[in-house]
Amino acid sequence: MWAVLKSEAKPDAATEPGPSARVRFSKSGAAAEWSLAKGTLLELAESIGLAPKFGWRSGICGTCTTRINSGAVEYLEEPVAPHSQGEVLICCSIPRLDPGHGVWSSDGEVVLDL
Repeated sequence: MWAVLKSEAKPDAATEPGPSARVRFSKSGAAAEWSLAKGTLLELAESIGLAPKFGWRSGICGTCTTRINSGAVEYLEEPVAPHSQGEVLICCSIPRLDPGHGVWSSDGEVVLDL
């Protein structure tokens, strides 16, 4: 059985667009603007034609482990798959919100080694 994590909090088109963050994929040279409506970092990568490896999309297998070059992420649900410092599981993560300022971390940019 496959488990798929999806963000429950997707903005309605009639409401304010909400926060966004620029995500750069350093190996491919691609970049995209992320928002809650675009889902996880894996879903964002797929939406621009990248094909990162993944398994269950729930932070269980670790297949999607990716090096993060800058910025920070938060997990929709804490993953159980092991990952080292400087690595993220893109199947269940989104750019991290800086709660003190209401803006995304690292000047609104996350750089992933994809």
